[in-house]
Amino acid sequence: MNSTIINAYGKALNFISSKSLLPYSFAYSSCSTHAGIALWLSGVPNVFLHPYALQGSIWLWNSGISPALIQNSYRLTK
Repeated sequence: MNSTIINAYGKALNFISSKSLLPYSFAYSSCSTHAGIALWLSGVPNVFLHPYALQGSIWLWNSGISPALIQNSYRLTK
């Protein structure tokens, strides 16, 4: 993972929250949403709709199951 991108995203969130521009909301400003966005920006695809969905998608990524693997296996079976 690219830790500099994650750190930059964290600094941007701190700046936005210090200005009170980012209200808490399940749809676009929850903890799993921000963790998922930071991971997406650093190159880890995930599902950040719910904390368990985020945890499951990261577990799949760590197990070696990625969208590219699924897409390539689908193309190979045709």
